[in-house]
Order: sequence, then structure tokens, then C-alpha cells
Amino acid sequence: MASTAKKLSSTKVQVLASFAAISFALGLILRDALIFVGIPVVIYLVLTSLQSQTPGPVSVARTVEKAQLYEEDVSKVRLRTTNLGKKPIALVTVEDYAPTELRDEGSSTSFSFSLKPGETRDNFYSLKANTFGVYSLGPIQARYEDASGLSAVKSTMEGPSVIVVLPKTTERLTHFKISPRKTKPWPGEILARKVGLGIDNYSIRQYIPGDSFRRINWRASAKSPNGDLLLNEQTAELGADTIIIVDARPASNLVSPEGESLVKNSLRAAISMSDKLLRDRNRVGLVTIGFDTNRIPPGYGRRQYNRLILSLIRVRAGGLFTFENIPSYLKYFYPHLAQVVMVSPLLDREAFNASGEIARSGYELLVLSPNPIDYSPQKKRRREKDNRTLRISRELALITRAANLASLRAAGALVLDWRKDEPLDFTLAKNIRAHARQAELAKRRPGFH
Repeated sequence: MASTAKKLSSTKVQVLASFAAISFALGLILRDALIFVGIPVVIYLVLTSLQSQTPGPVSVARTVEKAQLYEEDVSKVRLRTTNLGKKPIALVTVEDYAPTELRDEGSSTSFSFSLKPGETRDNFYSLKANTFGVYSLGPIQARYEDASGLSAVKSTMEGPSVIVVLPKTTERLTHFKISPRKTKPWPGEILARKVGLGIDNYSIRQYIPGDSFRRINWRASAKSPNGDLLLNEQTAELGADTIIIVDARPASNLVSPEGESLVKNSLRAAISMSDKLLRDRNRVGLVTIGFDTNRIPPGYGRRQYNRLILSLIRVRAGGLFTFENIPSYLKYFYPHLAQVVMVSPLLDREAFNASGEIARSGYELLVLSPNPIDYSPQKKRRREKDNRTLRISRELALITRAANLASLRAAGALVLDWRKDEPLDFTLAKNIRAHARQAELAKRRPGFH
């Protein structure tokens, strides 16, 4: 652990020196005996400074009980302080920095004590994972001084400890399925209009020697006029490439009166959808727009899920990256992408324009839009007139949002308006018919396979 030490001017020295200087100045001005009052103080400071020695040095080591937590979990942290010098230290003050998201209200990260030569002392404090993310502890500040209080040293120890906080629960989705026109050759859960290994019947054909007897349709064979054996063919169930885009720009960082963050809920939704898409054997990639912006190419399996989770929990609202480059990015890197899933409150024209451009480019676009009106602050109004004005304003905002979503649907996107009080799976379940209708229309388009 790297450390830097700096010798400080003690507060006690400053006070006594100031007193002596003021007494001397007043004595000169008033021509009084005050000029002699500061002499004993000066003598004391000189003699004490000759006898005092710089204390320390001191080392502080941090040990974290658990570096990976789930939300609401608690972890202990030990600060081990050792006096490496040969002189006692009258007062040591050690303080560790912990971010607000990890603060435990009932535990302090600052400690004061004394140390004998070579003595080691352990102090403990607790961390509480208030919300998911990746955080860092440190630096550690240590201040120590001798018994006279005239010699003090301030030391800073740079040794960050990374704490990863995972979401405690992510909603397990059951009604979320994608039905893109473009599929890939690996097995999945998407019904394709071609013969393959699946559950649903696709057609019936004549038996060819070498085919499995288990697939023979005996009822249809009995009705065959030529007495031929007929075989069932199943619809292929394939996977697809999917990119999830999460909007965490500063404009999207609304917080409800209850303290719920729109960006945090968007990230939870992205985690749930990533889990379901990967369980359905699709390849899933990620593009996040905010602080710690990241791009992960499509992949599959548990390792890919871990990559997506670690990237999503790092996202913070903010940054300067805009939506304008997203359509060009998709066209350049993923021209044959099957599905784009965007999680955005659609608060500005930039988000609407980029979404429309993605849909018009031929991608299957699904937009999950958390309703930002549910996160707007609602101040309590005393007058009935103010209540009526607030209610009318909210209704007008909802009407405007509905019109904007309708225009985006007209561009070919499937848009889901997610209200704060609704579970995500319930919102998706209400739109199962819309998914089915869009999938059926897609199958009738030229080029579907």
C-alpha cells in the first residue's frame, strides 16, 4: 500500500505562538508589561521542540471480509494500525473513506487511540450494500502526534479495495420472447419457417429409408391412398443475435419521490432481459450510454451473462455520449443483427430520432420505455386550484407521450410503455399479442427464413 507522509504544524504550537506574538505586539503598543507575558511561552516552545521527536512512522492495512456482496448485505472491514517507530504515540486518528452507497449508519469509519512502540491495534467497521454497483474504498488518512502535541504527521495511504455489489433480486421473466425475421443456425427458442429440430409440426412428407420410425405419423399413413408411410417434420427452433441498449444519459436520471432511480430500474430491466434471452439460447450483446460507457459484442452462455452483469452494474447516469451515433454503430459493426432491445425513457427528440432510424434501417426494434412521468416529483399542494393544475399537466404529458410512442410504432418499432407500479413481466405479458401479431406479419414479409 503506497503511502505519503507530511509533517504538520501542530494546532497547539500555532495557538501558543500566536498568543506570544499578540502579547508582545500589545505590550509594545500600550507600553505595558504584556511584552513580557509571552516570554515563558516562547521558552516553553523552544525547550519542548528540542526534546520532542517526530512520532511514527505508522502503517495501516485494510482487510475486507467480502469483496462481492448482494444488495442489503453487510461486510466487515478491519483496519490494522501498527506503530513502526521506537517512541510511543499519544494520539492516532485513522479514517477510511467509504462511498455513500456503502455507508452503514450505525458504524463509523474514523478511530482515535494511542499506540506503544511496535504495538498493533485492530479497529473494525461495517459496510452495507445500499445499491448495486462497483465501488472503491480508500484512501486511508492517518494523523498521529507525540505527547507534547507539538509534533504531528499526516499520512495518506493509497490502497483502494474494490467492492462489487450485485442486484439482490432480478425479476425472472417468463413472458419475454423475441421473434425476429433473421435467425442464426444454432438451436434456440425462436420458431423459424424451415424444417429442423423442434416441437411444433411443420409439414408431413413421405418416408425415406433411414428416417427415424419415431417420427412416422401412423394416423396419416393409414389414410394415405397409396399406402405410403408419412413422416412428421418439425419446425426449426433457432437462436438470434441481440443487442441491448441502455439509456443512462443525464436527462434520463429522474428520481421518484420515494427515491427510486429511473436509471437503476432500467438497469434492473436490462439484467432481467439479458438473463431470459441467454436462457433462450440467443447471443446477447450490450451498449450502455452513460458514465463508464461500454460495448460488449454478442455472446452466449454463463460467461457472457457475467460480463453483461459486471458492465451493467458499473453504469452511472451521466456522460457526454449521445444517441446520434447508435444507428451508425449498429450498421457498421452488426449489419446482420436480428434484434435490438432498447431501454430508454425517450425523454428527448434525440432518443426518438435514433430509435426511429434503427427501426427504419431494417432491425427488429423492441423499445422498453419506463414512463418518466411516474418518476417526476410530486409536491404536496394545499390549494385545490394547484392540485387541479398539476393533474391537468400530468394528463397533458401522458397524452403527448402517447402520441410520440404512436409515431415510433408507425416506424416499425414495438414500443412497451412500462409504468413504475407494474412488474416488468406483467408489462411484457400485456403485449404478448402485439409480439405475436408483429411476428406473424414479419413471417409474411419477403426474405423471412
